[in-house]
Parts: sequence; C-alpha cells; structure tokens
Amino acid sequence: MSAEPTDVRPPTRAQHWRASLGQALVVLGALALGIFGSQGLSSSQRAPERQERPRSTPLVSVEPIVVREVQLEIEGQGTLRARTELALAAQVGGRVLAVHPELRPGGRIAAGAVLLELERSDLELALAQAHAERAGAETQLANQRAEAAAALAEWEALGAGTPPPLVSRGPQIAEAEARLAAALARIERARLDLERCTLRAPFAACVLEARVAAGDLVQAGAQLGRLYDTSRFEIPVPVEDHELAQLAVPGLNADAGAGSPVEALVRLGGQSWRCPGRIVRIEGELDPRTRLARLVAEIEPPEIGPDGRRAALLPGAFAQLRLAARKLEGVVRVERQHLDEEGLAWVVVGGRLARMRPEVVFAADAELYVRGLPAGAGLLTTRLAIATEGMAVRTAEAAP
Repeated sequence: MSAEPTDVRPPTRAQHWRASLGQALVVLGALALGIFGSQGLSSSQRAPERQERPRSTPLVSVEPIVVREVQLEIEGQGTLRARTELALAAQVGGRVLAVHPELRPGGRIAAGAVLLELERSDLELALAQAHAERAGAETQLANQRAEAAAALAEWEALGAGTPPPLVSRGPQIAEAEARLAAALARIERARLDLERCTLRAPFAACVLEARVAAGDLVQAGAQLGRLYDTSRFEIPVPVEDHELAQLAVPGLNADAGAGSPVEALVRLGGQSWRCPGRIVRIEGELDPRTRLARLVAEIEPPEIGPDGRRAALLPGAFAQLRLAARKLEGVVRVERQHLDEEGLAWVVVGGRLARMRPEVVFAADAELYVRGLPAGAGLLTTRLAIATEGMAVRTAEAAP
C-alpha cells in the first residue's frame, strides 16, 4: 500500500508581510501599555521628604587647667660614704701601755675617748732637763745684765761719753736671752710630747682598721689604724642637667646659700632611717659614663635615744633621697602622655578644640610642669581618632 503525496505550498510574500506586521503591532501595544501603567503608578505616589542627618558632637574627658605654685622635689639614690676618715698615727715614739677595748675593726668609740696610752718616762726626763736649762739660762741672763749695769756706771763716772756695745755687754745679753728662749721652747716641746702620749678620738668614730696592741713599741709617724666619723655621712647623687638647674648647689649657684635641703631614707639591718641633710657641693667632673652631674649631700644620722645616741649607719648602705628644689610659680602640671609627639596639647576652650604648644619648665619621669596653657580651660585627655582645630566637643571632667 503506497502513500499518496501531500500538496504543501510555501506562503506567499503578502502572507509573510501580514504576519510580521501583526507581531510588531503586538509588541508596540505591550510597550505602550507598560509606559502608561508606570506613569499612572508614579503619579499616584507622594515624593519622600528630604531629611538632614544630625551631626554627633563627641563627648571627651578633660582635666581642669589650674595655674599654681609648685614646690619641686627631685628623687635620687646613692650609697653612703664617710665624710671624714682618719689615719691613726703616733706623733711620738714609745711603748704602748694601754689600748681602748673598742680599738678593733667595727668598734665604736665616743668623741674624746682615750684610744691608747704611750710610756711617758723618757719624755718626763726630757721635760725636767728643759726646766733645768731654763733655770741656767735665766741665771746667766741675770748675771750679764748685772755686769752691764756695773760697767755702765763706771763709764759714766769717767765721763767718756756714749759707751761702746762691749761696755754695755749688748752681745752677751742677747746670747743669754737666746739661750733662755731655747730653754723655754724645749719645755713647751716636752709638754706637747707628754700630751701626745695620750691619743684621743677627735670625733665619735667607728674603727675600720687597728694595727696596735698593748706592749707594742711604736715609732713616731707609724700608722696604727683607721677611723671614720659616725656623726656625718656623704651621699653622691647623680642628677640630670635640667634637674641641676632647679637646685641650690654651693659652688655652682650664686644664690645657693646653705644648699637645698635633703631627706635620705637609709635601709640597713631590716630598719629604715630618715636622715635630714643638705647639698654641700658638686663634684669636680661629670660622670664619664653617664654624663650626669654628681652632687654631694651631707646627712646626719637621727637620734634614737634620750641620751643623744644616734643610729649606727655604715658606709656602703643604700639610700633613697628626696631633694627639695626651687619653687615654680605660674605653672600647670600635666602628664607627659597628654602631649603629642611634637610637644603640643589639645585644649578645650568654650566647647571647641584648640592646639597649643606649652613651654616645658621642668620634666619628671611621667609628669611635666609647663607654662602657656590658659587657666580655667580643659586639657583634653581623650584620644580622638580625628581632631581638628575649632572642632566642637562636649566635655566631661576626667577623674583625678
């Protein structure tokens, strides 16, 4: 069974044109409908009102700027050393008869106490001999003067005018007077030597070293030990140049007077002693390693008993010091962290920021004393991400 062929003819040009025109009209109608619909919707809605966003004023913390008078105190530290150290030596020779029981390393001896006694026999004999020589010189001088008086009387009886020196025995009298003076000097020397047989402590002392015992035979000038004065101590204190300018230092400042007062806290043997004192001088050179000036403070151990007994301090003990410096007038105290890297400060004046450069008068470790900030204003203590000159801020006083 065979299929019959179908008669399929292609559309004519007129048919194709009519189909394309119909599609275009459909598209244009859809576009017109969309445009008219959107216009209708937009005309039915109200335009939104324009609102401005309020600007926020930052809240910052400030410290009140107070101009005042400040008594500076400079802190330092050092170690004690003896103000006076003495080499104990004999001025005369002889055998040692007695020695103070505390004349040993570490021993403490009161001022005026007898340190040791030397044998006196030879010196007493020398004193007796000097007295005898004086008596002989006095007799010789008296004889010469008597002979001179007799010779002058005879010369005047002769009426020969002015007598020559030999008649008046001038040279003989001068020689006798010289012998008497020498005898008196020997007596004084013998007395001094006898006094020097007794060695006394010139001050309240502690013994560093002793080289003598009873029975020793010592020579004049021999060193017998070393002592130091326990009533006064010195403390070298290194200070920086800007600190030095605020202190009264004898030998450095024309108006130093007695030197700036000092209080030293000395710790020794589990106890703490507060010792008053003063700056007495500046050492002759800067520290070669640190280039700091070294002041010398002299302190006095405090009394610890009604009998006037003082605390027993030792050289080498560590001390912390507070040095009273000059008074600063018209300054403001600020913390170092409240200035920026350029040394400028942000100040709140009338609710707005102002950037100022204060004059640093004195600098400590964490605080500065400055001039040039307006009294009554506020020093900004808050770190702002953005800060500009004239920027408005709200302030809250910072906690002290």
